[in-house]
Amino acid sequence: MPEIVRLSSADLLDRATELAAVLVDAVDDNAWIGFLAPLDLGTATSWWRELAPPSPRVSSWSGRPASTVASWASSSSTWRPSPTAGTAARSPS
Repeated sequence: MPEIVRLSSADLLDRATELAAVLVDAVDDNAWIGFLAPLDLGTATSWWRELAPPSPRVSSWSGRPASTVASWASSSSTWRPSPTAGTAARSPS
């Protein structure tokens, strides 16, 4: 049975590549979770590593069978700018 665990800063650093692979897969499958396709593994891994410093405003959890990351969830009470902010297209007038 999958286990849901809260990820510590050390967990985020240790599992950043696994978490990034799940994120890339979700984005590739058109999940709208704040990232646009194509999302490369390096960018996704860096994003997870940036979450590693302890913060009372960010919590991350992972659902995993045994030792493999199968899913994740994060919540944040901090506003984060969109990577596509300011890139909205205008219709021709």
